[in-house]
Amino acid sequence: MNVSECDEDVRMPHTIPRGLLRLIVMTLLKDQDMTGSEIMDTLAKRHGGKWRPSPGSIYPLLESLSEKGLIEVVGTEGRSKTYGLTEVGKAHIKAAISRKGDFEHKARLGRSLWLNLLEPGHRAHFFVSGMNATLELLGELVPELSPAQKSKIYDRLGKLAEKLGNLQTHFKTGA
Repeated sequence: MNVSECDEDVRMPHTIPRGLLRLIVMTLLKDQDMTGSEIMDTLAKRHGGKWRPSPGSIYPLLESLSEKGLIEVVGTEGRSKTYGLTEVGKAHIKAAISRKGDFEHKARLGRSLWLNLLEPGHRAHFFVSGMNATLELLGELVPELSPAQKSKIYDRLGKLAEKLGNLQTHFKTGA
């Protein structure tokens, strides 16, 4: 086995945690009716073109959600179907969001498994890059937030700034 084949075996996964794509698609449909290709385009745009679900993921998922009564076909044009969220689907989203801790735990666990393959210096670089990307994305959200949401996030950022200051001290002093 050559080096490039080894690299292929350990690349980061292109999948997202089970059930998360279902929730993402339903959340998109909560805001507006969409076709499968519009869903893929929207997700690609939201992720700066770095992630785009495949038709092999989206269309079977839409069929499954439709069979379960979570979404429904609200229009057709040729072979293209436009989907909308049902009342049952809205209730499902609300229930899933109330269990968001489960999603956060699964996301952290999966990320942790992959990150433990990296040496400490590479992990630290990955975390700093991730914080930078997160801060940029958070900054883009500011215009979309209500004053109450901004205030809540402002308070949380203050607490994070204190933690970041303590961490900087640890890196500077080595203690």
